[in-house]
Amino acid sequence: AIAYAKWIGKRLPTEAEWEVAASCCEELIYPTGAGIERTQANFFSADTTPVKSYPPNKLGLYDMVGNVYEWCQDWYDYNYYETAMQRPDNPKGPLQGVYRVLRGGCWKSLKDDLRCAHRHRNNPGIVNRTYGFRCAADVEAE
Repeated sequence: AIAYAKWIGKRLPTEAEWEVAASCCEELIYPTGAGIERTQANFFSADTTPVKSYPPNKLGLYDMVGNVYEWCQDWYDYNYYETAMQRPDNPKGPLQGVYRVLRGGCWKSLKDDLRCAHRHRNNPGIVNRTYGFRCAADVEAE
């Protein structure tokens, strides 16, 4: 995922960027608000669905939860929220680790895994059909 993103001139989102994008810069429980239904995301189902099969969130981003877990750039830190508060402007995970962060839940997930704040992790060498990624790009501040 990292190599592909770099090859096309992009990168994986940090864990903080992913959560802000999923929660629409608000303190939402799910990208859809206080709750989520199976008409709004692919979860608790038999397989993946094509991208854009469900409505986008308020920021116009599709499939932020459900379908596949998404790899993030950050290494997993159990105490991430505590350490992230030390750099609230642009928190980043540790520089090294064993596991990388996965966010968003997948087609096999139950509702709780689709919460914007839900965190998952795995060895980055693992190949799993419930894992995918989205690319991110740096933008100039206005």
